[in-house]
Amino acid sequence: MTAVFTEVLNISIAAGYLILAVIAVRLLFRRIPKSVICLLWMLVGLRLLLPQLPESPFSILPSNQVFTESEVYENLPVIQSGYEELDAAANQYLQEEFMVGANPNSISTYQMAFLWGKLLWIVGMVGPAAYFIYSWLKVRRSVMTAVPEEAEEMKIYRCEGIAEPFLFGMVKPKIYVPWQLSGEELTSVVLHERAHMERGDYILKPTFYMLLILHWFNPLVWAAYILLCRDIEFACDERVMKKLGEEGKKTYSSALLSCSVKRSLLAGCPVAFGEGSVKSRIQRILAYKKPGAWIIGLGTIICIVLVMCFMTGRKEKSSENVIVYEDYEISLTEAVACEETQMIRMQLQIASETASKEEIEAFGNSLDMGAAGFSHGSSGSMMGDTFVKNFSGSFGDDVTSALPAGIMGDDFSYEVVGSFSEGVIQWEDVKKFETDSSMGKVEVVVSPSTLKIQCPEGKPAKHMVYAFVLHMASGEKWRAARVPFILQKEVDMEFDKELYYGFNVQEETTNLDTGESKEGMCWKLILQDEINPEQIVSVSVEEVSLEK
Repeated sequence: MTAVFTEVLNISIAAGYLILAVIAVRLLFRRIPKSVICLLWMLVGLRLLLPQLPESPFSILPSNQVFTESEVYENLPVIQSGYEELDAAANQYLQEEFMVGANPNSISTYQMAFLWGKLLWIVGMVGPAAYFIYSWLKVRRSVMTAVPEEAEEMKIYRCEGIAEPFLFGMVKPKIYVPWQLSGEELTSVVLHERAHMERGDYILKPTFYMLLILHWFNPLVWAAYILLCRDIEFACDERVMKKLGEEGKKTYSSALLSCSVKRSLLAGCPVAFGEGSVKSRIQRILAYKKPGAWIIGLGTIICIVLVMCFMTGRKEKSSENVIVYEDYEISLTEAVACEETQMIRMQLQIASETASKEEIEAFGNSLDMGAAGFSHGSSGSMMGDTFVKNFSGSFGDDVTSALPAGIMGDDFSYEVVGSFSEGVIQWEDVKKFETDSSMGKVEVVVSPSTLKIQCPEGKPAKHMVYAFVLHMASGEKWRAARVPFILQKEVDMEFDKELYYGFNVQEETTNLDTGESKEGMCWKLILQDEINPEQIVSVSVEEVSLEK
């Protein structure tokens, strides 16, 4: 159900752009026949149904998918509206306010909000759906005693229980008129309802109402439905006026005025003669002139432009961060680095249209990243038809050393596949802390996914266990790292959360910044779970001696 909900959200957002475009056309091109505007509303209805659109270079939609199902379950929520400034501001707020923190087994506020949104969406459909069923049954009950007769070469049904004429039914629609209606008014009514029948409005209106039920949370869809109901009536009025001509305007307006009743704008059924703004309809009828060929041509051009711009998906530019090697496509889907700690974590996705899953997995396992100076670890697994491989490590002084991809050949040398661009990397900010230890002053630099721990004055004793503890605003204590030590024995140190790192630290006597063995030490660590540095209040060192 989450997949359905996210798809409905994406469709509704994309359709909103088209709705705004149609509303703009209505306001700017008032002389375009309403039948053309109704065609545009039909495009809106079609857009509200289609989950996928063909790609086109003419599309002006900013994003094909604002939400994805997988991102709902991520610790850091992300939206992709297509507007960089909006995305940056929105995602920063979401990640500060709704992130789950470092515990992957807990549920974030964002995930909880999404869950409640999904439940609210389901419950919210009940109201308009119940109203549709109620109104349908009410109309059906009111016409049960209708009597058929012939009028204007059509079968109509006279009924005492109705106050206005209308067309009712989706399979075999029938024209129902009040018992007292006759003469020229009856002729006008029959022509109008016949126009509805010929245009298929008895199907269009309820179908669009069904879409309104599905997208009830989107105010633009409500606006589109109200305007559609009005434009349907305007279009039928225009169709009738083509037949009646100038001499029929007064009679038709009089019939419309006498049959008008106060009705709900949101009625799903039926298609009634007196619906809409009667005053506006009469004004349009009296001012009606047969549209010229250039107006029809303009309307046609507008329809084509809207189809090309809003009924096609944004054509994704060929990414410079995609490498094609033989039958395999290698994509760099994530690259997060910290300049202060010089640590980076990356994710590759390997896919193929011709290779089997086993072949893709074997190829993915043979794939490696980086050149000289890039110390890293990796892991990978199949996710559906795609092999996902994760890398984490230290890129030294130059991040470009971590970006080449290669395959380990039979002679254990790299066959370079290609290089990714540095521009794909997302750089993380850091927060710095200082604390005291038996080694002297220790500086801890924290980014969301990396740690750098430095002690320039001393070096750790091999008989001592050092635990760097992150004190969170919530009161929890999280162990960020544990200094390697020679004696292999368990140490009883209690913490609320331990953040294991995915990078093998060298001996503590080695300075990883310079590679020299001397006084002072530096550990650079990749965290397995992300953390929000702003939630850290302070950092301390807890030491336990292993000496007897």
